[in-house]
Amino acid sequence: MTEMSRQDWERFVQQWREAGPELARIRRKETRSRAYDAEAVDALLEVGDALGHSRTSRGLIELQQWLEQLARAQGVLPQHAE
Repeated sequence: MTEMSRQDWERFVQQWREAGPELARIRRKETRSRAYDAEAVDALLEVGDALGHSRTSRGLIELQQWLEQLARAQGVLPQHAE
């Protein structure tokens, strides 16, 4: 593989700057025009159930606990008396 010159890289980047928005437009158009396939959605949900784990929360409590730990580590909040 040959090394690209600075001009080659600049042309490459410019091509992607121009092509990127057009590719995104095409992707959005294709996604919107795709028919809803309930069987495919059900199959994906089954895979998610089999491989993943259910969340019992949206993570807000975990985030608050993590932020509290961070605040204690930084001295913003007093340490727990354990």
